[in-house]
Amino acid sequence: MPFFALNPEIGHVLMGYEDLSMAFAWPLADGRLAHSHWNSQPLGNYDQDLTVGSVSPESLEALLYTLRLHGYTGHLGIDINPERIPVDVALRISFDAIRAANDRVENLDHEAILFSQRHPDRSRGWLEAYLIRARAARPERLSPLPRPF
Repeated sequence: MPFFALNPEIGHVLMGYEDLSMAFAWPLADGRLAHSHWNSQPLGNYDQDLTVGSVSPESLEALLYTLRLHGYTGHLGIDINPERIPVDVALRISFDAIRAANDRVENLDHEAILFSQRHPDRSRGWLEAYLIRARAARPERLSPLPRPF
């Protein structure tokens, strides 16, 4: 059991202009992620505590992917300040944003993603094109994208 652990808050991480998934990767790699506070926040600015997923949903997906890669199974805490939405509605939106992002992450071709990371010389541009298709409402309308191997 570590002597100390971290409780990063998404808003504070982004206020410091840090990369969200990298800010969580360090305590995850050292077994020091105690808990986390989830919300949305534009880079810099003041602590806005917006509903989860309302700003930069791709960062939410990257963070969930990082948690998945590290085998994280702990809880996620919601830290929002819904000024214009009833609290129960804001919480439901935040839970739905996390569920939807997690569903997208779970349905990715993880083997091909890891291959593209390990072999960039054989898959230049593949990951970017793949993630565009993963978020597209109608990916069948986009140009074909073969697996990188």
